[in-house]
Amino acid sequence: MTPSHTPVLTQPVLDLFSPQEGTHLLDATVGLGGHAEMYLAAAADTQVLGLDIDDSALAQAKKRLQQYGSRVRLTAASYAYLDEVAGNETFDHILFDLGVGSHQLSDSERGISFRSTGPLAMKFSTVGQVQPKLPPSSLPSVKWLEQRLGYAPDAPELIAGIPEEELADILRQYGEERYARRIASALKRMSPNLPAAAVADEIIAAVPGRYEGGRIHPATRTFQALRIVVNRELESLEMGLPKAVSHLKTHGRLVVISFHSLEDRIVKRFLKETKSLTTLTKKPMVATQEEKARNPRSRSAKLRAAQKM
Repeated sequence: MTPSHTPVLTQPVLDLFSPQEGTHLLDATVGLGGHAEMYLAAAADTQVLGLDIDDSALAQAKKRLQQYGSRVRLTAASYAYLDEVAGNETFDHILFDLGVGSHQLSDSERGISFRSTGPLAMKFSTVGQVQPKLPPSSLPSVKWLEQRLGYAPDAPELIAGIPEEELADILRQYGEERYARRIASALKRMSPNLPAAAVADEIIAAVPGRYEGGRIHPATRTFQALRIVVNRELESLEMGLPKAVSHLKTHGRLVVISFHSLEDRIVKRFLKETKSLTTLTKKPMVATQEEKARNPRSRSAKLRAAQKM
C-alpha cells in the first residue's frame, strides 16, 4: 500500500467477496485503489469497475492498477449516478468504502482537515477541477443557493449564503454538534477567506474550554457537517444504494464500510428494508485491535454486508 493510504477491513472484505476467476467487482469509491488491488490479485481474470469523484485519486489508482491492464476501468463519477455509468452491466460484488481518504485530509488545498493551511473548500474533487455531477441537496436553503450560484457551493459560499439559523441546523443535524448555535454565529462573523486552520481556531474560541472533555477537537463535528453537505454525501448514499442492488447479480454481495453514525443508520435501514437482500452481518463488523493500532483510520469503521436473493 502507498504510505498515505491503507485500506480498512481488508480481510473481512476479501472473506465476504471470496473472489473467484472471472468475478466482477464494482468499487463505487475506488479512491487510491487499495481494495481494488487486492481483489484483482486474489484470483485470475477478476475485473474491477472503479468510480470516484476525486480526479487526483483516480490518477493515482490508475498508476497503482496499471499492471492489470484491461481488467480495470476507472471513471470519474458519483455512485449516485451509477445507472448512467454502468448501463446494463451487472456485478458479482459491490463495495462502498465511505471514508475520507488520507490523501484528501493531507491536501491543504481542499481544506477538509481542520489542520489545513489552505482554503476551507471541503470538496472531494481537486481544487480547480470541475466536480462530477452531484445529486441536488435535500436542504431547501442549500438547493436555493445552488440555483442562485449555478453550481454546488463550497464551504465558504455555503456559510455566507444561508441564514445563521439554518447553518446552525446543519451543524446540529449533520455534525450532531451541541454548540451549533454558538459556532454558526462565529462562522457567520468570520472572513470567508480564512484558511481551514484559522476557521478551526474561531470554533475553538466559540465553545467551552473543556469541549467534550477533551476527547475530540472542537472543530471535528463542524468540519464533518460542512463536508457532508458540500459533497452531498448522504444524498449520494441514499441514491446509490438502490442503484447498486439493481446492478448486483443474484447471489451477489454488497459490502458497505461507513465511518460515522449518520451513514451507518442509512445503510442499516436500507439493508433491513430491501426485500431482495439478506443481511449477512447481524451486527456491523469492526477492525481488530491489531488493525486499529496499525491503522488509526479503521477505529471508526463499521462494515455491513448483504447478499441478493
